[in-house]
Amino acid sequence: MIFDYAPPGKTVSGTLFYLMLSPLSKTLEREEIRLSRRAEIEADRHAARAGDTYSVARALLLVGAASALFKDRVDDPLRRELLGSMTPPEPPLARMLKAASELFDTATLKEHIQKAWAAPDDEKSDHPPWPERLAALGYASPPTIEPVERTALLTLLPSETVAERVRYFDYEWTSRVADHLDR
Repeated sequence: MIFDYAPPGKTVSGTLFYLMLSPLSKTLEREEIRLSRRAEIEADRHAARAGDTYSVARALLLVGAASALFKDRVDDPLRRELLGSMTPPEPPLARMLKAASELFDTATLKEHIQKAWAAPDDEKSDHPPWPERLAALGYASPPTIEPVERTALLTLLPSETVAERVRYFDYEWTSRVADHLDR
């Protein structure tokens, strides 16, 4: 409870208190992760009870598939390209928008759902693995889901606004990376 009001690394008192408890820090960290994971599972179950279990499972699988897709198409290539780069590579937001459109394809979606499902449990993450979250909803394997028809971004904002914001973000990101590479 103390760390809710004084987070370690963000407040002096929280950091000092955390250091005083350093012999217990690993235990506290594991307990925090366990409680957070349990809260995620309960939130998923609550959402399923309040609505349609399949819709909740579909939303979870879309998030998992998008995460796997972005790791494959954006994060990993960008990390490789930045190592030893002399000029900024293609900006991440432009890459993400291209990758997001791949979720419209049934085969690509299915492939990345399987990658998300098979991903090893990151024990330091406060989110449970996808199989555990869907098991809490009654699914022993990923259900077949329909691909995305339209991204949330394009549903919420006019395409002109999206294009303008993407240009602005890409310019800012490219400028900062170029400045960093010049150092």
